[in-house]
Amino acid sequence: MKKKILIAIIGTLVSISVSAQNSIKKNNQQQSQSKVISQKIKDTSSSSILLYSERNTGPLSNQKNEYANGIVEEIIGHTFYDLQTNNSLQNRLFIHQDKTISNVWTMNPNNDRNAELPNRGTGYNYFDGFSWQTIPLSRIESEKTGWPSVAELNNLPIISAHSNKNEKITWTSKIDLATNRWTDPKSVSKEGQNKSLIQMWPRLKVGGPDGKTIHAIAHTYNNGVDSNLIAYNRSLDGGETWDIVDSILPGTGREFFTGIDADAYAMDVRGETVAFVVGDKWTDIVLMKSTDNGSTWTKTMIRDHPITKFNDDVIVNESTHSSSDGTIDNTDGAFSISLDANNDAHVFFGLMKFSNEVLNDDRWEYYPLTDGIMYWNEGNLNMTKITGIIDSNQDNILNVENKEQISDYGIRSLTSYPNSTFAENGDLYLSYSGIVESLYADQIEAGNSSNENYLQHYRHPYLIKSEDNGNTWSKPIDLMAEITNPTTGDPLQEGVFACLGNLIDDYIHLTYQRDHLPGLNITGDEDPVTKNEIVHLKIPVTVFNLSTEEVKSSSNDFQMYPNPTTQGIHIRLNSNDRNAWVKIFNVLGEEVVTRRISSAETHMNTERLKPGIYHVSIETDTQKMVRSLVKK
Repeated sequence: MKKKILIAIIGTLVSISVSAQNSIKKNNQQQSQSKVISQKIKDTSSSSILLYSERNTGPLSNQKNEYANGIVEEIIGHTFYDLQTNNSLQNRLFIHQDKTISNVWTMNPNNDRNAELPNRGTGYNYFDGFSWQTIPLSRIESEKTGWPSVAELNNLPIISAHSNKNEKITWTSKIDLATNRWTDPKSVSKEGQNKSLIQMWPRLKVGGPDGKTIHAIAHTYNNGVDSNLIAYNRSLDGGETWDIVDSILPGTGREFFTGIDADAYAMDVRGETVAFVVGDKWTDIVLMKSTDNGSTWTKTMIRDHPITKFNDDVIVNESTHSSSDGTIDNTDGAFSISLDANNDAHVFFGLMKFSNEVLNDDRWEYYPLTDGIMYWNEGNLNMTKITGIIDSNQDNILNVENKEQISDYGIRSLTSYPNSTFAENGDLYLSYSGIVESLYADQIEAGNSSNENYLQHYRHPYLIKSEDNGNTWSKPIDLMAEITNPTTGDPLQEGVFACLGNLIDDYIHLTYQRDHLPGLNITGDEDPVTKNEIVHLKIPVTVFNLSTEEVKSSSNDFQMYPNPTTQGIHIRLNSNDRNAWVKIFNVLGEEVVTRRISSAETHMNTERLKPGIYHVSIETDTQKMVRSLVKK
């Protein structure tokens, strides 16, 4: 596999060329000279609800801080291994029914970074209802593992990881909650079955009619026809036996996918409904769903890629593709999925742009200045961009001077790593990682001292929510604003891999990884090995104060017809006695039509719009209303 990285400027976008072959291993980027970049931010939230408080530094180990807004912050773990996922996050934070909490992460307890990493494994901490345990100094397993997921079985935590010893998914369960004793790791395999597929980077969840069915999916790492695909595994009796192992489900085999990257998938389980989303940079994005506890499956196309089984054999540029910049929009590989009370799937992923300038050279291009979290659900089947970078200085420009200011997280959107959960009252929450638009004065002063590069935009974890099943969304909350006030706080902090707990009532539980340098050492960002903190946040749901200016999904004041339409739409705004703005956005959040109206009724021509789904926004002085529009 070729790993040479080329840098090119195409229009106002930075493109980076990477190998189009097996992309499991990260690419080492070779940087070229700096170039000035100015890229418009479109359809992003106008501002953040900043949660500043009077403090100077983040908490020390075992130190707990509670702020005036009710957020409680505590460090619960450490790791010198800073890559928690290649793409999508695992389910790493589990709230048990008795409100105790289990949290896992991939840890290396020291800064020994030789190629073998013999001490790497699962870090685990437990909240007993009153306090977190002492920060662990070693993994729970006796052998090297990675990429843990945590769930509950028989009222006790169960953890899956991949074993570097036997190249299989392993699982282990807690013996009792009062101790740190665990069962020996057991392999996911059928009795009498010789080792077949190598399965790595797993996801594990528990469901079924009696709460004892274990569902696990993982990446297949073999050479051969079933390599680089997703395998499904099931145990109906709490792991005693496995009746389905190494199953490549119909619709997900080599006839549909040239290959799937590690962690480019996410799974959720509710009762006997099991669903996972899978896709990659140059593939379809599909939903696989079972309503009979994993026995039979249906496949739903979320995003039909315009090139079938791309293999560096099709030119993608301005002369071959109709988009304004000649690129194809698709996922950056980071997914999240949640099932609602009706067992409908809600899917999120980071947006990325791709092109392919030369045939069969084992390279293709991606655009690291791409921004946005995309959202799709089974209820309306529409794909929309729901959030992006916060335009903190309100100049409608992404203030990144050159590509070297974007730290390395692999092929990642500027807003990525989505992670979603439904609350008990039906509200839908989403956390994600996004770059901070500006460099802080302290960063500029620190510069590139010694071997530490501070002149890159930090990423922070953000949180948004929907109170109407995904139709509209709140403004983002910056979850590190507490400690990054440039006047009173320490701005030199990076926060990524924000993971929501599975249960939200009056509080949101979330963990993320933090250190003082942008980017990841393990992906080749050329920063030194640092001691990363695993931070737990307990956030009262009251931090969301939705204003009357938030997007409203419906209003009797706003009528639009015909819908669908071919040539034009008639808009009636019953209470309009002053100027209002009509804006039409495509599914990527790009504004394609803007018009000011000053009467109660108006007609707009839509002949120039391409067939597809659009969102029509009416903004007055007091409210904002949105309708979906289908252009035939």
